Amino acid sequence: MKTKKKEKYTLTQEKERGVLLTLWLLFLLIVYTLSIGRFIYLFFETEPLKGVVFSAAALVIWGSFLARVVGLVCAIFLLKWKKWALWGMLALYGIAVLLNVIDYTNVYIVIGPLVGAVITVLLVRKKWIFFE
Repeated sequence: MKTKKKEKYTLTQEKERGVLLTLWLLFLLIVYTLSIGRFIYLFFETEPLKGVVFSAAALVIWGSFLARVVGLVCAIFLLKWKKWALWGMLALYGIAVLLNVIDYTNVYIVIGPLVGAVITVLLVRKKWIFFE
């Protein structure tokens, strides 16, 4: 008795991102871009951030900025089907959850990155074969 394996995608099939994944990635691109722009504005235009360049808070501020830049790069390359970008995005979500649990000022702050990670995984899980 032969059993047929049900294949959802073949390697010759054209890569189709789908509406939901495209909208999610565009949302991430917009959010990361606005966040980076806001950081740059605050850094150059407000007095409180001008003195933080060489202070103890600089690690947190520059780490946050670096995470935003990495998130933007990952979102761009997720549009180009790069597997490393997906792992980078999930690593950023994991780091954000870990840091928020350590700080734990509010449960909603911890839930945000978890929801982002779940949405990302649910949207790409059926498209995994397309990633390079």
